[in-house]
Amino acid sequence: MIYIKNVELINFQSHNHTEIEFDRGLNVILGNSDAGKTAILRAIKWALFNEPKGDYFIRQGEKDVSVKVTFSNGVVVERSRTPSKNSYYLMDAEGQEMRFEGFGLDVPKEITDAIHMHKVSLDNSNNKVILNIAEQLDGPFLLNDQASMRASAIGRLIGVNYVDDALRTVVRDNKRINQEIDNLRASRDDFKEQLKEFDYIKDYKDKFQKLSHIRDKISDLNQRLNLVSNLKDTYEQYNLEIDNIGILLENFKNLSAIDSVIPKIETNLIKRSTYQSFFDRLNRTESEVTIISNSLEKLNNIESLNEKTKNIEIKKNKLDSFSELFHKYKNTSNQILDTKKDLDSLKNSDKIAEINKTLDEKINLYNKIFSGRESLLVINDKLNYGNDYIKNFSNNDNIENISKKLEKCIKNLFILSDIQRKLDELQKEYRIETDKLTEVNNNLKNYTETYEKTILEIGVCPFCYSEINKENIEHIKYHLRND
Repeated sequence: MIYIKNVELINFQSHNHTEIEFDRGLNVILGNSDAGKTAILRAIKWALFNEPKGDYFIRQGEKDVSVKVTFSNGVVVERSRTPSKNSYYLMDAEGQEMRFEGFGLDVPKEITDAIHMHKVSLDNSNNKVILNIAEQLDGPFLLNDQASMRASAIGRLIGVNYVDDALRTVVRDNKRINQEIDNLRASRDDFKEQLKEFDYIKDYKDKFQKLSHIRDKISDLNQRLNLVSNLKDTYEQYNLEIDNIGILLENFKNLSAIDSVIPKIETNLIKRSTYQSFFDRLNRTESEVTIISNSLEKLNNIESLNEKTKNIEIKKNKLDSFSELFHKYKNTSNQILDTKKDLDSLKNSDKIAEINKTLDEKINLYNKIFSGRESLLVINDKLNYGNDYIKNFSNNDNIENISKKLEKCIKNLFILSDIQRKLDELQKEYRIETDKLTEVNNNLKNYTETYEKTILEIGVCPFCYSEINKENIEHIKYHLRND
């Protein structure tokens, strides 16, 4: 059997943060009035059945509320509500996690299937009740309800309602089917009466067949008539063409004379086409001569144009080289500014050297004090031994003198301990300053090397702006590293 194992309430009514563990079987919650006992049941109903509605159950002064219910089979259901979000969280028995938002008034089906806790309808109405959880003042189950309600609820719980529903459905379907049969029989009788009115159609069948035969003959005759009409039109057209051909033959009686004239006409046509081609070539030649002369006039200054083109190319190459040098110069200037800033930050190197010197002196003093501390420890051991020895004497004056000396030694020991602590602090500061100095030196070295590479790539001295060669490169490096 699955049961609720744990419930966690946050900002639900009087509960700020409450977590309750349940065991299998009977669990009893004890507490004073208004201590929040009923709120626990209400929180479980809100998480599992989305009841009650609204937000009046949120703890006063808070805006967020959540209830987390853990079941014995590992299922976890968490209901949470904020001013901007109303959501469910579900982890099923297999460990799969799901989140739900915008679910409306009903609990998501995945959650009800996972917890196996459903609302049940105990009568024919749509009202459903929760059988798993009862309110504080609810009476025994069904004992306060009417007999009809108890009978309907028990029938639904054991499944008898399905038989009643089936019987009602069968009676209703049987009644409907019998009514349909009566209606069909009445329709059948009406159709029989209507068919009697069409008995005369049998006589018309023979007449229709005769008319169909006559119609087919008429159609055949119409086809023949159309064919004859087409043949007549064709015949008349041929006669017209024969008459036209006769007229043409009359016009070509002198055809032999035309045969002698045709060669001359062909010769003249050939000559005409030749003259026409010559004339066209002449016109094209004149236009080409005009175009060439205009082009020659435009090309009178071609030698000067060639010289200008060469000058433009030379100046363009110089411009490209100058642009590249300017770009390198700009980058080098930026690097020089960065390097100057780093050099300005290293102006206090003398102070650092003084601090190193002071630290060395204090370290030497610390070493001396440390060696004195060891001697003091040996003396202290001897004093303790002497103190034990003095206890055997009864002379109080000697004891007081020795006590005063011991107190003085102890004060000196405290002073030495304080000096040792200060030396430890100074040594720690010395190590920190040494690390910073090492880092600054490394950065300075890296900046110097980068600056040297940049100057060598540009090929121009940053001091005199002369070209760098093998002879002055070492001189420039020396100035860069020492200045």
